[in-house]
Amino acid sequence: MDRDDEIFADAIELPTAARAALLDQACASDPAQRARIEALLAGHNAAGAFLEKPAGAPLPLPDEEKPGDVIGRYLLLQKIGEGGCGAVYLAEQKMPVHRRVALKVIKLGMDTRTVIARFEAERQALALMDHPDIARVFDAGATGAGRPFFVMELVDGLPITKFCDEHRLTIPARLELFARVCLALQHAHQKGIIHRDVKPSNILVALRDGEPAPKVIDFGIAKATQDRLTEQTLVTGVDQFIGTPAYMSPEQADRRDGDIDTRSDIYALGIVLYELLCGRLPFDPKTLSRAGVDELRRIIREVESPRPSAVVGVALPTLSDHGLRGSTRMDDVKEAGNPWISVRSVVDRSSVWLRFHRRGKRTPTATPPNISVAAARGVTPKQLSSALRGDLDWIVMRCLEKDRDRRYGSARELADDVLRHLRQEPVEARPPNAGYRLERFVARNRLACASAAAIALALIVGTVVSVRQAVRATRAERIANAERDLAQAASRAEAVARTDAQRRQEQAEDLLTFMLGDFRTELQKIGRLALLDSVGEKAMAYFAALKPEELTDTALARQAKALTQIGQIRLDQNRYADAHAAFTAGYTRAAALASRHPRDGDMLFERAQAEYWIGFVARRRGDAVAEREWLTRYRDSAFALLHTEGETPRAQSELAWGYHNIAVLDVDAENFVTARAGFAAEGRMVKELLIAAPGDVQLQMRLAEIASWLGEISRRDGDFVAAMDCYAEAASLFERIASLEPAVPHWRYRVAKSLIFAGEVKRSLGLRIAADNSYARAIGLMNELVAFDPANKWWRTEALHARIVGGRPGSEEYGAALSEALTELEMMVKSEPSSRALKRLLAETLRMQSADRLAAGRVDQAEGDIERAIEVGEALVREGQADANVCAEAAQAHLLAGRIAMEQRRVARAQEHWREVLALLRTRLATTKDCRLLDPGAQAYVLLGMLDRANPLVERLRQCGYHSSDPLAAPILDVASWSTNETQNQ
Repeated sequence: MDRDDEIFADAIELPTAARAALLDQACASDPAQRARIEALLAGHNAAGAFLEKPAGAPLPLPDEEKPGDVIGRYLLLQKIGEGGCGAVYLAEQKMPVHRRVALKVIKLGMDTRTVIARFEAERQALALMDHPDIARVFDAGATGAGRPFFVMELVDGLPITKFCDEHRLTIPARLELFARVCLALQHAHQKGIIHRDVKPSNILVALRDGEPAPKVIDFGIAKATQDRLTEQTLVTGVDQFIGTPAYMSPEQADRRDGDIDTRSDIYALGIVLYELLCGRLPFDPKTLSRAGVDELRRIIREVESPRPSAVVGVALPTLSDHGLRGSTRMDDVKEAGNPWISVRSVVDRSSVWLRFHRRGKRTPTATPPNISVAAARGVTPKQLSSALRGDLDWIVMRCLEKDRDRRYGSARELADDVLRHLRQEPVEARPPNAGYRLERFVARNRLACASAAAIALALIVGTVVSVRQAVRATRAERIANAERDLAQAASRAEAVARTDAQRRQEQAEDLLTFMLGDFRTELQKIGRLALLDSVGEKAMAYFAALKPEELTDTALARQAKALTQIGQIRLDQNRYADAHAAFTAGYTRAAALASRHPRDGDMLFERAQAEYWIGFVARRRGDAVAEREWLTRYRDSAFALLHTEGETPRAQSELAWGYHNIAVLDVDAENFVTARAGFAAEGRMVKELLIAAPGDVQLQMRLAEIASWLGEISRRDGDFVAAMDCYAEAASLFERIASLEPAVPHWRYRVAKSLIFAGEVKRSLGLRIAADNSYARAIGLMNELVAFDPANKWWRTEALHARIVGGRPGSEEYGAALSEALTELEMMVKSEPSSRALKRLLAETLRMQSADRLAAGRVDQAEGDIERAIEVGEALVREGQADANVCAEAAQAHLLAGRIAMEQRRVARAQEHWREVLALLRTRLATTKDCRLLDPGAQAYVLLGMLDRANPLVERLRQCGYHSSDPLAAPILDVASWSTNETQNQ
């Protein structure tokens, strides 16, 4: 009970003459409050004398709000519409911000207990929502007459069906828009809210940044699935419908209204999807409105809807075709669908939608008469029917199941099935069928399947011919044994057969080598390696059936190269286990060749390639022991190659790579002196090679790689200025390479990564503007790459990470990037659980989201995020060989967890987290200059009151010129810095 209710309850207990004194005391500082309570008392008195008044004399109603009135902080400018039980006004807010808003208030004569309860339900339902595609509420209260109101943003938009028709959106575009609506409803369902009136006029769409953006509105008849939305829970009357009949689920039409759950909204979504696809409803709403109550319920519960593909181009059937009886019009069932107008705020640019009734003449919402249903979707009638037949029929009809247990279990499941259809993947609504799944697979991979078919045909032809010739050879041998005079002829026949079989096998492998070699190179340039997935699978199955010891040298060499190429394709897709299998099979063949021909440089070279790639996969998976073993083998093979064929460009290049890989391992082990020496040796060899081949792009790329790694060493060694110079050099070199090969997107990716590294260093030096410039350029490049190849999950994740590390915490864009990045990372970690790099990136993103939510005051959500971040980080630490990156991330997570515990006044728990920071870093803090380790260590010491331990760490940070970008860290480090200065002054 609020303060108004308390004063009102006290006043009605007093005699009328004594009430003024109570109001003088209780409302002395709030005249508006006194006016509200006096209105309530007047209503109470009028109600008490109700039976004393003549039967025909209505009670006087308070004046309707009008332009110029003030309600709370809002000045009414004009009445702009009415919807349901509420009237809507254009209003102006002066404090605390100046903006125009929409204010919705109970209409005169509608403030009954039932309507007020429903209005309050709408306000509470909207207040629970926090989704970009669901309308939000700014404010709420009561008018001077005691009628509730709430305030929303002013926006513009059209009902989703009208928007799609006016803009002539294609079927895929409509489905993408519909999927967003499903996800918005999923958010409401997760908040415990059922909309119960999902229809096109409650889904408004407008162009936002040139793209259609939906907004779900009007939760006025929403029902809580867990908690009551108001103290006056609305109970539906016996014959009262809550919702629009044309979009109403069977259980919603049933009298047992309390049994409704979120699957009722799934049914309504199915009707909306039906209308988006077909341009019509399953049943005519006008006919429904003329049906009696019982007949209407029977239709909704029992009459099956026709499939969408069956009604396109066919006259809409009337309900009389389904046994409709009676024509009594039901007064409380209104015609479905109303035209709406909407207003855009000239002050506030946020994207929340509000609907209003249009006054005056009704404007049709259908497409113009000269545009057919099919034309509004950019197809012919025949194409429209074909597009709906199959998956879309199954999806819609699953939504419209009369038995709700057979519908989709959630709005997210519906959205996922729609998106699967758009991706040409099998949909869950359709019964499983091998032929259907094969059809979907071929639709997604046309080029790859065609290539695989060509290879399979070549292999089959070669095998059939080989078997046939082998049979002939065996027969020839038997004839030779029986008839010695034909021995010479049989021997020749056998030799011919074997030669022919070998020739056909080589032809098949030549085709495979082309597909995985030259063709793969061209696909890699345009970022389309996934097209070779099917080819790789077929080739792996083919190679597995062969024994390396029975193959010729030529076959072994070809297969070793092909297997290495298959492994690289799988590595690009983050399929580490599959990549390792391919590289290992390639190594087996290359090693067999090298043992047969120990002085053949080509054989040594192929073995070295397989060794390198096995080591690289181990690095991606975080297996440091295997990584060092295989990369050391690779370096030794490079030395052997140089000894075998002399100082050829190939041998020198491989040895330079050998130096490079070992130097990287030394960086991981923080042996910076040895690492610098290794990179210097590599650099000298690469520059010598460039003298002979100045236009070699790969050699130029290696100089850029060296500069980038020297920047990493300088950063971790505390020399930020040198690091900034190195990263700038790397970015410049990669930009030059990108200009030489503009068709290769990988070079733009490397430019972006160099800019991100440079931005991190600039931020550590306190150069905020310069850092922002670097991040902005990097984000622009990453966005271009994602637009070029949306299927590349790694680029997409890196682009999101760039938006996060270069973003402004607290902004709406920053929060959206965090949420999107977490979704992508969790999917990638699930698909490749052995990747330590992906897990560390997931832990970092969870920590950033926790910090953002803590800054916004959402402490409980921040706690949940940081607990997950700690869980992922500790798992990485437990796996062993935790490098500086892993330790720094785990320490930052525990540091933030301690801050959250302090916000919750759990001091002991906070101190446990800070001691855990020191436990993670203690062995490194004595000598390291890596600010990522020094920063959390110094903060933990200060927060635990151990300033004498913090002082040396803070001094090292100051010598590096370090400035923390964390606003919470600066005052903590300042305490230690002040303590250090006091000690020096004494």
